[in-house]
Order: sequence, then structure tokens, then C-alpha cells
Amino acid sequence: MLKYLFIIFICFNISYSKSIFSKFIFENQVFLESPVQYISFDYSTKNIDGLSETGYGKIVIGQDRYKIILKKYIFLFEQSNMKRYNKTTNQIFIEDNNPKLDSLILNFFNINHLDMVQLESNGQITSIPSILNIEDLILDLDFSSDSSSIKNININYNQISLSVFNLDFSNKKLYSNDPFSFQFPDAFIFDLRD
Repeated sequence: MLKYLFIIFICFNISYSKSIFSKFIFENQVFLESPVQYISFDYSTKNIDGLSETGYGKIVIGQDRYKIILKKYIFLFEQSNMKRYNKTTNQIFIEDNNPKLDSLILNFFNINHLDMVQLESNGQITSIPSILNIEDLILDLDFSSDSSSIKNININYNQISLSVFNLDFSNKKLYSNDPFSFQFPDAFIFDLRD
């Protein structure tokens, strides 16, 4: 009897995750197929140095790079480098980046990868494609009642906690020129790469 309940539970979880992402994919088809994706959001965080505990931001995702814009910071991730601009101090820091994190962000909203993500009924991701896999990372998704949008993404990684909410998956361009421009001519540059 226990064996049958376990099989039913697994089937329910697989069908639940497929049905949620199927509705999300259907409702956000233009966003997901766009070569440049724009997402605006509010966030709350714990244990991220230098970042205020609450705020508003935007992320722009392209084929092989992405940019995060927050109140005091602008981050550009491309190839294996991260450039971080601090608006308050007018400084740019160039550092090595985590390729697994890049892969997660660059590929999560790819339709082919979304189809392979599996969720528990409470929205916690139980299985993701190996290209998106980061050890010790816990992702919880909270969908709208009709599953057409994601209301919250809760991320826990080691001691870091980040909650992203009020997500707006935009189909419009937020920039008039290059969305990945990172030009701050008078900034002082620190290159911290190995």
C-alpha cells in the first residue's frame, strides 16, 4: 500500500510541476522567446554585504550575459567576469565570477530548461537540469493562483537569503540603446581578478 502511495505522490509532483510551468510558459511566451529578457522586481535579503535589506531592481538577461541594476549598484556578468559599479563611491570592481551561477541565471527562463524543472506541491524545486544545478542552493517558487506568473522566488544559498517578489516579466525594452552598456568614464577601476 505504501508503495502505491509513493508512486501516486511522485506522479502528482511531476504532473503538478509540468502543469504550473506549462501555464507560465503559455502566458509568458513572448517574454521567454525574446532575445533580451527584462525583469523588474522588489527584493529583501539577509547576509549580503553592502546591499540594503530591501529594495527595487531590474535584471536584463541576454544570450551570454546579464545585468542587474539596484539602487546603489550595477552588476554586469559576461564571460567569466563580473563588473560591479558602486554609484555612491564611483568605483568599478572587476572580479572573477561563478560560472554555475551564471548558467542558472542565463538559462532558467529558457523554455527548454523550464520543461525539465520539477517542483513539489509547495513550490520548492526538487530537480533541475544539470546545467542549472548549484550545490546547497534551495529555490522556492510561489506562483499566482492561476499559475500564469511567478509571485515570489525565495533563494537560500549557504548563509545568504534572498526573496524576490512583485516580478514583472516585461516584453518591452527598458533601454533605448545597448541594454548591456557599462560606461562610467570617470570611475576608479579596481581589477581583482586572479
